[in-house]
Amino acid sequence: MNIKRIIRMPFLRALADVSFVSVAGALILLGTQAKASDTKVLDEKAVIEIIRAEIARDPGFVLDAINKHVEQQQALERQKQDGKAVVARDEIAASAGRPFVGAEQAAVELVYFFDVNCGYCKRLDPAIRRIVEENKDIRVSHREIPILAESSRSAALLSNIVWQMFPGKYGEFHDALMANQGSLTDDILEVKLSEVLGATDAMAVLAEASNQNSEIMKKATKLVQENLSLAEKAGVTGTPFVYVLQNDAVMRGAGEDAYDQLLGFINAARSKK
Repeated sequence: MNIKRIIRMPFLRALADVSFVSVAGALILLGTQAKASDTKVLDEKAVIEIIRAEIARDPGFVLDAINKHVEQQQALERQKQDGKAVVARDEIAASAGRPFVGAEQAAVELVYFFDVNCGYCKRLDPAIRRIVEENKDIRVSHREIPILAESSRSAALLSNIVWQMFPGKYGEFHDALMANQGSLTDDILEVKLSEVLGATDAMAVLAEASNQNSEIMKKATKLVQENLSLAEKAGVTGTPFVYVLQNDAVMRGAGEDAYDQLLGFINAARSKK
């Protein structure tokens, strides 16, 4: 969000009184150190009045400075969170038994944290699917983290059950859920499940999902909880989040250049091998 939209003039007045006091102090110090014949010494009040007048004449420079400061702080926070992901790399890479799409033996592996109700994930998903289709040495391991809605959790559990029971259909079921526009509901989940698996197999999956004592359901629940715990540990503050194992590259969100950005990461990872 652009800070210009939320700044108000009272804040600017406070900024003049408080934030620039240190500037005023510096100017006063310089004035006292200069020769009296060369420099007019300004007291703190006079300097603040000059700054106030400059803000009134051109408040844009203050807003630009604040925006730049916010951007710098956000970049530092991203670096801090990305560092957490690198520290947790071994756990992120532990994909045995977890859903994936693409090559079983891959040259480059992407680990994809997502929520099926996330609009940005829906925007990114076609780029990831294209990457997999065009690059036969790529594997995308899925770490589904249901953080947006109760239906996100239901979808994550069903997806993990589908992976265990009908792994060849997992990718198709994932694509069907991500293609849904708007929030998922239990009814939509059941419809998508039947469309992908057929009525009989869909009923078998739902039977497992409704049985808390089922070993398949227990495993699905365990995997989802592990994903959520890992996301917190690895600094995954939102979805989508993609981690490239071979070169520790991180992509947060889904910009218009997501495909090119991912392809760049992949090519860089290949060059390291």
